[in-house]
Amino acid sequence: WLIFAAIVVFGFIPGVVFGIVMTSVLFLIQYAKTDAVESSFTLDQLQSSVERSVTERSFIQEHGQDIRIFNLRGFLFFGSSSAFFERIKAICSDARTHDTKTPYFIFNFRRVTGIDSTAVQVFLKINNLLATKGIHPVFCGLEERVLSSFTLAKVFETDATLTFSGLDRATKYVEDRLLAEEFKEGPKDIVAVLEDILG
Repeated sequence: WLIFAAIVVFGFIPGVVFGIVMTSVLFLIQYAKTDAVESSFTLDQLQSSVERSVTERSFIQEHGQDIRIFNLRGFLFFGSSSAFFERIKAICSDARTHDTKTPYFIFNFRRVTGIDSTAVQVFLKINNLLATKGIHPVFCGLEERVLSSFTLAKVFETDATLTFSGLDRATKYVEDRLLAEEFKEGPKDIVAVLEDILG
């Protein structure tokens, strides 16, 4: 009815232009309500496919609760990515995050179809926020266009930022780092190895 009224008052072409603008605004409002996060896990809930010993699995279960995995989806723009930034801020304010031995946040982009320049800037802000908290951002499953946008914006410039081809590789790396910090004493004797395997 607004488009029809615009056509009657201002003419056909201005009415059509008004309709396109209104439709775009309504689309952005509706799309902004869609959560950019399809699912979220901690490392104790979603581990890599690598076979681990009983001791190592127990350690990951115990210490993986503050290592976050975010499976993102859809087209990321300013509205959805800003809401995601606020979510990250809320998680970072949790005191438990600061006690993690090797803190990592894994961002899985496998289901992300695209990203605009404003959303890229939001991820730069996320990187800066995580750097102040001593948390390493890990990016994986980046589609070529998304990877190019992040590279041009220098999202991966900091030494703390890591990129992997897929989620399984990313979780394996984080698990390896967690275990490397805990088990520094070197090779175990055969009795300890058998205890790990047999429980």
